[in-house]
Amino acid sequence: MWAVLPYAVLWVIWTVRNDLCFREGGLADQTVVSRVKGCIWAWINMERNCRTLKETLTFRDLRCRWVELFQE
Repeated sequence: MWAVLPYAVLWVIWTVRNDLCFREGGLADQTVVSRVKGCIWAWINMERNCRTLKETLTFRDLRCRWVELFQE
């Protein structure tokens, strides 16, 4: 999952910035974190070592056990 993390963070920062600039959106820290986690979940199949994670984990696991999963 580490390989996907920087791309997810940059993508979410970019989209949040666009929302702020062009759609007069608001900024909530928790929303940004949730979007990053969502991107990681959606993109996790791109990392060869993590393709089987979706068979054993759920998105809720990723959201709730974030620190634990990234320590493994």
